[in-house]
Amino acid sequence: MTPGAIAAVKPQAPASSSAPAMAAPAAPAAPVLPPGGVETAPVRTPGGIESRPLSTPPTVGSPPGPAVVSPSAAPSAATARSQPRGTKQPFSEAARVELARADAGGASGRAADERAPVTRAADARPPEPRTSEAKAAEAKAADPRVVEPRVVEPRVAETKPADPPVPEPRAAAPNGDPVWGWPADGKVLQGFDESRGKGIAIAGRAGEAVSAAADGKVIFSGVVRGYGNLVIVKHASELLSVYAHNRTLAVREGDNVRRGQKIAEIGDTDADRVKLHFEIRRQGKPVDPARLLPAR
Repeated sequence: MTPGAIAAVKPQAPASSSAPAMAAPAAPAAPVLPPGGVETAPVRTPGGIESRPLSTPPTVGSPPGPAVVSPSAAPSAATARSQPRGTKQPFSEAARVELARADAGGASGRAADERAPVTRAADARPPEPRTSEAKAAEAKAADPRVVEPRVVEPRVAETKPADPPVPEPRAAAPNGDPVWGWPADGKVLQGFDESRGKGIAIAGRAGEAVSAAADGKVIFSGVVRGYGNLVIVKHASELLSVYAHNRTLAVREGDNVRRGQKIAEIGDTDADRVKLHFEIRRQGKPVDPARLLPAR
């Protein structure tokens, strides 16, 4: 802008607040619209009856009139009534009986439905398999001629306990001497030699049984020097049997013993090894045991 232009511009004085304000021109009034926002006009039919859907609100300014129902909206005879449908028949006795029979059948069917038990799916169970006994019973009931088979149980023979064996009587020798048996099962370590000893030595293991060689009575049970633990049994015909070097003694003086009965245990008391020293004496004099003992 040039200096001359600046000088030509004069400041304008501000408008006084006391000057009256000019009123703005009034805006034209807006037309009043119905609630739908669209102005509508009723459509006049030639018959003078308004036709509209039931869901459409009535238009403003239109006179109320009876609504025309569409033929499709009218209830049909099929939907208005249900079975049974009444029919007109001329009265006759046969028609009356037929109607009474139909009424009785319907009532009995309804009663049967009410009495029928309601079975739930949870209560239903599969049928149990029939056993052979049930099948046989059904067959017998169906045909009375069916004879039920009889089961014959085998008889078990009664077994009586065997009688205990009767011990054979101890036989005596022809000369009256007792019947002898070996006092131990071991082999003979030393035979009879009257000059060296008065009996025989029988091998064995410590603790093995020493048996009475014949029936008799114990006249000594104790310890004797040179014989160790000693047992002496008196027999018939003035015979004695001697058992020496035992580990333990199983009888006492005065006991009656039988042939084969345990009277001691093999040991090594007063001996150089485990063995049984066995003697037989007649009237106090040693005899060879091999002559009286049974052969092996």
